[in-house]
Order: sequence, then C-alpha cells, then structure tokens
Amino acid sequence: MSQIQSLRDHVCNYIHEKIKAGSLVAHEKLSEAQICSDLNISRTPAREALIMLATEHIIDYVPRKGFYVKEITVEDMLEYYCLMGTLDAFAASLAIKYLTDRDYQRMDELIARMNLAIEYNKHDEYLQLQDAFHQVYISKAHNHPLHETMTSLSSRYIPLTYNQHKVDEETYKALLLKTNEEHRQIVAYFKKGEKEEVADYIRNVHWETKHVELL
Repeated sequence: MSQIQSLRDHVCNYIHEKIKAGSLVAHEKLSEAQICSDLNISRTPAREALIMLATEHIIDYVPRKGFYVKEITVEDMLEYYCLMGTLDAFAASLAIKYLTDRDYQRMDELIARMNLAIEYNKHDEYLQLQDAFHQVYISKAHNHPLHETMTSLSSRYIPLTYNQHKVDEETYKALLLKTNEEHRQIVAYFKKGEKEEVADYIRNVHWETKHVELL
C-alpha cells in the first residue's frame, strides 16, 4: 500500500470517528484545510479520502460548493436494518455447517469482552467487539460478494448501534446488554445446528427496529 493510500485511509477513519462521536453533524461542510491541519497531512490524501467517501455515499458532494456530512434519516436506517438483517441471517445460515468449537469459543470470548466494555462505558470498544463477533460467522459463509456487500453497507451508516447521545447512560447500557444477550442466543442456536432458527432470530429479533428512534 502506498503512503498516499495509507494516509487516505487514515483520513477516512478520522471522518468516520468524528461523525460517530457527533463532532460532525448532518449538512456540516467538511473543510479540507481543517482536516489537513488536524492530521498534519498534505491536501492530496485528504482530497482523495473525501472523493472516496462521496463515491461510497458516506458523505455528499455538492458541485462548486464542497463536501458535506450526509444526513441519515429514520427511513434510511429502517431500510438499512431490514437489508442488513436479511443479509446477516443469510450469512449465518451459510456458515453454520462450517463453524467449529474454536469459533464458538471465540464468539463466547467476544461476548464476555463486550459485557466488560459495556460495564466500563467503553462504547467504541464495544462496537469493535460487536463487529468482530459477527465477522466470525460471516467469514465462514464462504461467499465473497455477500461479505463485500455487508462491509460496504456497514461503512455507510454511522453509528451502527444505539446513539448514546439520545438516551441517559443507564438506558443506553441496558440496550447494549440486551443486544449482547442476543449474541449469546445466536451462539446457542449455532451450537445446536439450528439453521432456520438462527436465521429467523437474527433477521427478526437481533435486527428488529423497535428502537429505531435511538439509532
């Protein structure tokens, strides 16, 4: 990977984190100069990152005006959850026959680590662990287009879980603990070899939209 590519990816991660943290809000203009100053980089990787993010529909580009943070509406999130629930369920149904005791051990370990992250309010760490949990079985689906599509979709919607700025700390913690208990149920279905049950649970329970207003 070239230095420019590496710096471009660094800028993309920087913008992702700023949006996720609420430091950048919908319709806010992204300043190339500010990005270059914050990251101590030249204009080229900053510009390339913004163009790439716009191409992936993560941010908006307005001709002759610049780049802006994309607004994610409730309708967008509902459509996203419906699609991701279906794809995630499909991945689980494909992966179940390939999962091993080592995979189950890895998922159990991630569940335990997520509980600790929730307990100590390490929300960014929780998100990383949650992604790692799902990747255990998605990677075992042996379907590259499926994996590629899910990765692309995931990068477009920030945050990928409940928005901690919309509720009090205890409510947010309770929602995350509930979600992590669902991870435990997913593993239980995997261990029993219940293909249809795990797919149905992931699609209709784990990705349900009861709390969509908090996304």
